[in-house]
Amino acid sequence: LIRQNIETNLVREVLDAVINENEIYGNEGMHQSTVATAAVVLDNMPETSDALDWVLGTGGKVIGNLVGALNRDGQGVEAAPGYSDTWVSSFSGIVEALESYDGYDAANLYENVKYVKLMKTNFPLTLARYGTASIGDSGAVGGTGYNMSMGRLVTAFIKTHDPEIAQYI
Repeated sequence: LIRQNIETNLVREVLDAVINENEIYGNEGMHQSTVATAAVVLDNMPETSDALDWVLGTGGKVIGNLVGALNRDGQGVEAAPGYSDTWVSSFSGIVEALESYDGYDAANLYENVKYVKLMKTNFPLTLARYGTASIGDSGAVGGTGYNMSMGRLVTAFIKTHDPEIAQYI
């Protein structure tokens, strides 16, 4: 009874709010990650499959955005390093949801060249291994910090064995 209540009054409401009502929306990848996570939690076919199809396909446009919204270097339409990392963070939520779920055969984004390039998009903006350049509206003048998650990079290296990621780590 408790599970049914949570599925009906929380998880399905989240799915409906994103997919049908456009009430939950954020920077690229955020709402798609929300749907992917909620769909996996729901674990009820065909609803889960439909929601994950939405994430990757015409509704959530994850695959389309990897192909069309990223340039050949993996840079999205928002050029500031902080926003680039927001894309990485949000898309990583989608990847984690899909990897944790055996009930849906989906694209492995670690096999997608554009996704791997997205993971590495801030590498050229790293200054003397000291931090990411504070350009656009990322950070502050003279700020020292990385706009990348070392944990995500380690996971990406384990999944891809990409030598550039290994060098960065």
